[in-house]
Amino acid sequence: MAHFFKQKKSPYYYISYVDSNGKRLRTATRFYHDRKAWEKANARRWHYPKKVALDVKWTKEQTNAELFRLETASNEKRSALSGGQAAHWDQWVPNFIRRRWPHKATHNDTLRMWMFVYGEIFIPKEIEHPAQLTAEAWDICIDEIQRLKPNIGIDSLNQTYVGKLRIIMHEAVKREYCSINPLIDYRVRGKKRKKMRYPFDDHELDLIWTELNAPVRSGSKHISKKPWPRWMIPSFALGIYHGARIKATRMHPKQINLRSGMVVFKEKGYANHEVPICPLALPYFEEIIRNKGNALDVPDKSLGGQFSHMFKAIGLDNHSFHDTRRTCITRMALAGIPEQLARRYVNHSSSLVHDIYIKIKPDEIIKVAQGLKAAFGGTHLPLENQGSLPTIQADDPIGKFLPEKSP
Repeated sequence: MAHFFKQKKSPYYYISYVDSNGKRLRTATRFYHDRKAWEKANARRWHYPKKVALDVKWTKEQTNAELFRLETASNEKRSALSGGQAAHWDQWVPNFIRRRWPHKATHNDTLRMWMFVYGEIFIPKEIEHPAQLTAEAWDICIDEIQRLKPNIGIDSLNQTYVGKLRIIMHEAVKREYCSINPLIDYRVRGKKRKKMRYPFDDHELDLIWTELNAPVRSGSKHISKKPWPRWMIPSFALGIYHGARIKATRMHPKQINLRSGMVVFKEKGYANHEVPICPLALPYFEEIIRNKGNALDVPDKSLGGQFSHMFKAIGLDNHSFHDTRRTCITRMALAGIPEQLARRYVNHSSSLVHDIYIKIKPDEIIKVAQGLKAAFGGTHLPLENQGSLPTIQADDPIGKFLPEKSP
């Protein structure tokens, strides 16, 4: 630990400490330990003050010396940790991942990501502990990740790698293994603009329902002619009528309570999201109970892949399953459902995220003009002028703002 010592014929304190390279250094400070020498050096500058004033100044001198020693000792400890064995990645990161992400699936995904970064990036680049991961080093690491994984998307890179490594580096700063986190506000920018996504219109919904219920698939001769898997029909219905994400449509019967009319979705982050059952989706929930589940034996990657193949087969390759969520949210907005109710229904945490999903097509703007004409030309707005908006039922608080499409 850093400590003061004295040298012969010198009125100053000397300090001994270990630098960041592990080398013991001894150097003089500007603080006095010899009061007579201190008074002689400063008397003329202070115009020969009284003894009481000198006592106060001498006490302040010794206090400042001790503060300097404590600061040096703190820096010495930080350097020892960041350059020592305790700060090495393999000594603390696996245990931190286990505590930070206790859910089994998330823990395994995070640990798999970390082992790739540690084994394929940090070890070859000789980045042994957090203090070596500077902003320049991190730029090199990002280039290496993109080289080793050329097919990784920008969103996946930011969420899976940058986002979780930012949390790990934040913990390293808390442990004083390093002084800065170079990943704060760091985000990889994409080269291409993100494609604009729109909700399904009535014609597209008709095409999809017809295809899902057809005895033979559409598409080229290279695609199987067997009908699409039955689980896709309830999944699409839950996406349209409940705005459910595709993984949330994988459902166990115990999540459905027909007596109370409630359903629990396993949402992003493995949180439970309970909402009333939409009457339009009730037949599909009954089918899930009869079949003892929906898509329980389908891998995660196959859920979206099957829908992508189906959309491509019927000429809707510009859509993805997530557009069902946009459709539900947009229909609620067009029906005038209050934002707070709509956010609660689809489990959106903020209005900023919720607004992104509302996509109004140009032809739907015509309804505004129709409504204004009716409002200024008559005493009320006729319901038939709202075009394809759902009919509002007085006794149905949920179905009144959802699409009335069904196969």
